[in-house]
Amino acid sequence: PRAVPPSGVSPARDEAERLPTVLGGLASQTTPPREVIVVDDGSSDSTAAVAGARGARVLTGEPLPNGWTGKAWALWQGIRAARGEIVVCLDADVDPSSHLLARLGRCFEGRGGLVSVQPYHEMRHWWERGAAFFNLVAVMGIGLAAPGGSRVLERTAFGPCLIAGRAPLLTHLAHRSVRHAVIEDVALARRFAASGEPVACFAGGDLVAFRMYDRPSRLVEGFAKNFATGVATTPWFRLVAIVAWIGASLVAGWGALGGGPVALVVYGAFAVQCFVMLRQLGNFGIVAALVYPVLVVFFVAVFAASLVLLVRGKVRWKGRSIRLRDRSGERDE
Repeated sequence: PRAVPPSGVSPARDEAERLPTVLGGLASQTTPPREVIVVDDGSSDSTAAVAGARGARVLTGEPLPNGWTGKAWALWQGIRAARGEIVVCLDADVDPSSHLLARLGRCFEGRGGLVSVQPYHEMRHWWERGAAFFNLVAVMGIGLAAPGGSRVLERTAFGPCLIAGRAPLLTHLAHRSVRHAVIEDVALARRFAASGEPVACFAGGDLVAFRMYDRPSRLVEGFAKNFATGVATTPWFRLVAIVAWIGASLVAGWGALGGGPVALVVYGAFAVQCFVMLRQLGNFGIVAALVYPVLVVFFVAVFAASLVLLVRGKVRWKGRSIRLRDRSGERDE
């Protein structure tokens, strides 16, 4: 029998400029979704009007309760309203290919649990390449950037594009460890895994893409937010390995300034490694790999800022102040 098409849910806060891409992509699917729900999460722009004009069912987000972050709450509301038993969750900045839902559906039928895809990072401006090492560090610990390896199964997920059953999504999103998490996708995957449900992650390739940040301030703010939480949740052995690799890449870059043959060979080896990994993650190009020390310095600077945020226990994102530690009776401002 033919599989029942999933419901599509997209949380959106001030995403009027981006929504046409994801909604247009959903409208052109070879396997159309049962419905498309856009949750307007307190937008100050024309997000709701744009979504409605594109044929989506628009939900006006309810006030944010204590103990929830904005995206988790918006997702929960959209999934609760979905009519289908299977739900595909897509961020507003995602650009899906016409066969995304068909491929996701087949994968979910075979695996169950939680299936997610890391979108291919598409960039239009030179400054967007500053995200290179943030992308690498985010995925190298779980092996997605390894040469020749495009798939890995682990206790993690990529929130921009995922599919799961409606009932388990509602249950796990409402769990204390997920509903207050800044990086809700990783927390969600851990809940699925803790419940004995399979978790699968894939690299997007030509299946789905996104443009992460449309201006430099959002790039810095977004990665500082994510890494402030990521440092606290990364296993120590992975953190040590990542720090060692970052340190070695900086030493190699500094050593190349001397122009010695050995130093240049080491520098070239790091550049090749960066190029091989980055080409799987986005259109960073060979120039980004060749000037990788500059990107490492930028990464370290933003990473240092994220440590300050971690100590403060609070980050800001899209006009909201988000606490990094769950405290009884407190909510996002």
